[in-house]
Amino acid sequence: MKSLFFLIFSYLFINSTFSQNDFYRYVVVEDNVTTRSKRISSDNTIYLPDDIIGTPYSDEIFYKGTIFENNESTIKDLFFRYNAFQDFIEVKKKLSDPDSKIFLLKKDPNVLIKFNDEYLMFDEKINGYYQILFIGDNYKLYKKLYKKYYKPITAKSSFEKDVLATYKDIPKYFLVDNENNLYEFPDSKNKKIKLFGNKKTEIQKYVKSNRLDINDEDILIKVVRYFDTFEDASPQ
Repeated sequence: MKSLFFLIFSYLFINSTFSQNDFYRYVVVEDNVTTRSKRISSDNTIYLPDDIIGTPYSDEIFYKGTIFENNESTIKDLFFRYNAFQDFIEVKKKLSDPDSKIFLLKKDPNVLIKFNDEYLMFDEKINGYYQILFIGDNYKLYKKLYKKYYKPITAKSSFEKDVLATYKDIPKYFLVDNENNLYEFPDSKNKKIKLFGNKKTEIQKYVKSNRLDINDEDILIKVVRYFDTFEDASPQ
């Protein structure tokens, strides 16, 4: 079976390399993260207090990664992390760089970013960055990670407790055909199966006979891979 890495590089064939001198082509130079050091949201709420549950990032660690552009260019050995709450990718040239040298990546649908064994691209239809989970002959599976922020609640009496500010992960999944039409998976298991259109009966049997929880991400990838094997598969 072909790996996702092989499939993506077949999908985005790379044939030339750029040096780190091209770094500034990819970042918003006039708006690095120093200007957002207080991490202020759109409603002027400081959203990184000291005590908080969760994080605005998919992972707070910077990981070494690579930029691919227009199927041909690449910059290696940069460091990335994804702010899912504000939907931007932070990038460093060196892991040891201070916050004043963290830059924001330009949102460009021609650019693919690989870091932490994930592949992220920007899409205006999804209105943000998405992760590529699977690429088949006929269909792809994308994941868009949203973060919902809940403000802290201060106890109003001794009978109540303070509630910490919280970030909650809200992943959304999209089935994508070769014409780049997007079909968003609903939250419920039954509605997910209905999305498989003319193959929903086959998918239901496959899920039931193998006792699969289609709400699990790894299982959803497996089911989409199975759906992709049908030459006449059509979602709804």
